[in-house]
Amino acid sequence: MKKQIIAAAVAAAFAVPAMAQVSISGRIDTSYQSFDAGAASATRVNSSLLTTNQIVLTGSEDLGGGLRAGFVISSGFGSDASAALDFGSRGAAVTIGGGFGTVEIGKTPGTMLSSITASGLTANLGNLSALEARPNNGFGYTSPRIAGFTARILQGVGIETPGATKGNGKQTEISLAYASGPLSARVAQAKFKNLALAAVAGGGNTGAVALPLTAEDDITQIGADATYAFGAIRVNARYSKIELNTEALNDARGQTAMGFGFSYGLGAGLTMAADYVDTDNEAADDDSKRLSFTVVKDLSKRTNVYGAYARDSFEEDGRDASSTIAIGVRHSF
Repeated sequence: MKKQIIAAAVAAAFAVPAMAQVSISGRIDTSYQSFDAGAASATRVNSSLLTTNQIVLTGSEDLGGGLRAGFVISSGFGSDASAALDFGSRGAAVTIGGGFGTVEIGKTPGTMLSSITASGLTANLGNLSALEARPNNGFGYTSPRIAGFTARILQGVGIETPGATKGNGKQTEISLAYASGPLSARVAQAKFKNLALAAVAGGGNTGAVALPLTAEDDITQIGADATYAFGAIRVNARYSKIELNTEALNDARGQTAMGFGFSYGLGAGLTMAADYVDTDNEAADDDSKRLSFTVVKDLSKRTNVYGAYARDSFEEDGRDASSTIAIGVRHSF
């Protein structure tokens, strides 16, 4: 008996650490849609109408002492004519986490601003405008959750090469999130330097700000959202503001967007949602508005079918209003 106890103690002392756990997940969203914008009308198969197609590789390993190592690689792809896999396009980072929070290094796979601008209850149809929200050459820290609050800071150091402008592509984001019971709320601010953008694009094809950007331009974006659920009903409000401080124009211009939405679970896996987005492009003195509706029917925990309608209207730039009607299938794996 004593020998067995000693053998067990020796085996425990020299036990091989648990192997890393690796998983593959993602989703594919493909729809058949009719797009009407006057001369630009078309009938087509489209990918990522409601949610973005992606394949995600994740892994984690228990390092002992309350520490865990991990990684995430998220890749976008098309399910229409552009089916190529863009490996790591949506993030590729390694992480170390524990009771102190989580540290990540690499191309950060997502930021709070990106999540806020895509929080419309009709999914991608309710997106607000956003700048590139996945810093290259970056690192980040996420705090542990304390009394419902989680803080995060991200720093993209940009590309430092001989002869290049110092700080080219640098961006920093700080954010605070709260979640407790039926309420969740978030606020974030990001600063960008020389992203080499020809324009700041409007989410969901709701417009764009076309401004000349130079190496000395500073760009600031702030965003906030809140979602409340009571019973089968969810309501959401969100806000985004982009300011471009451009030496070329010697002033600050940008874009402001607000969105409001609700969803209602009808039972039997059926959900309907509506969303409204109002975008003001200050540089072009142009407003755009989007109204969207979706009806989603769950066929299983991983697969659903949906119908969607969206209408965009524009002011002062001569563009015709456009509308989209679509039916689609979305599968998560």
